[in-house]
Amino acid sequence: MKEEGFDPDEITMLAVLQACSYTGLCKSGLSLFNEMEHKYGIKPVIEHYSFIVDLLGRAGNLSKAIDVINESPFPESSLLWRAFVNSCKSCGDLQLGKWASEKLLDLAPNEASSYILVSNMYAEGGLPEEAAKVRTAMNDLKLNKETGLSWIEIDNKVHYFIANDKDHLQSRQIYSNLELLRNEMHWCCENRNNMISGFL
Repeated sequence: MKEEGFDPDEITMLAVLQACSYTGLCKSGLSLFNEMEHKYGIKPVIEHYSFIVDLLGRAGNLSKAIDVINESPFPESSLLWRAFVNSCKSCGDLQLGKWASEKLLDLAPNEASSYILVSNMYAEGGLPEEAAKVRTAMNDLKLNKETGLSWIEIDNKVHYFIANDKDHLQSRQIYSNLELLRNEMHWCCENRNNMISGFL
């Protein structure tokens, strides 16, 4: 990046680490993460560690993901443990996922998203009774999942969007444009190795 006259910042690094995670470029992501501080002068923050846990989890390297959590400055962060539980869910490792879920729910007893993640892990793993217990615990605590909300400002006017909402006056145009973006991103992902390798 620097060779091309581009000075990355924390956000750039997050975007590249996320891209590496989503595209399976584990070695490239780890290399970039390990070079962040000495090559680019960027001290990793919790979000960088979260993407590395996700990256390793997607690659099936759960033991290394635990090492990253424990060796990070944030070993008690629910964000890192949530990423790890999600990795266990993706890999189908219910034994490790159960252990990590207990840790997560101890760290974040009032976060509905953590309960939903754990419940989904059990449900997808074929343990509906365990999933129901987690949902019951969530309901007993009167925790509710917040509705996804996005907003954008155009010409000094703020437009709000709720997940899957079709009530906006321009929803047809919005979803049409989103479909175009999705298709472009799909095309880019097909060519990801060339793009990301050239970027790193």
